Amino acid sequence: VINAIHAAISSADAFCVARLGMRSASERHDDALVLFQGIAPENEDIKRNVKHLSGLLNIKTDAEYGERLFYENARKRSFRHVGSFASVQDATAAIKHAERLFDFVKGEIQKI
Repeated sequence: VINAIHAAISSADAFCVARLGMRSASERHDDALVLFQGIAPENEDIKRNVKHLSGLLNIKTDAEYGERLFYENARKRSFRHVGSFASVQDATAAIKHAERLFDFVKGEIQKI
């Protein structure tokens, strides 16, 4: 999950660099979100992808620190007991959000 989130952040940074010539250097991810959204605030594609990025940023801390503990504990158990349906759903959703953002950024950068 955290790799999907980092990929989404990197995609947003690449888009900002391509369009604005800069990316957010702030430690606050909300600043990167504002910069990304500011590229074209009325554009429906931007709005949709802001939602993807925002959703991923909202779970970043839990994903970053929670996964380590999850996998550390999982190694001590048998595979059939690893994780829950909800965690698999969450991981799948995070990956889909990151893929959608990446696909959008890739398409937009290719237009430049």
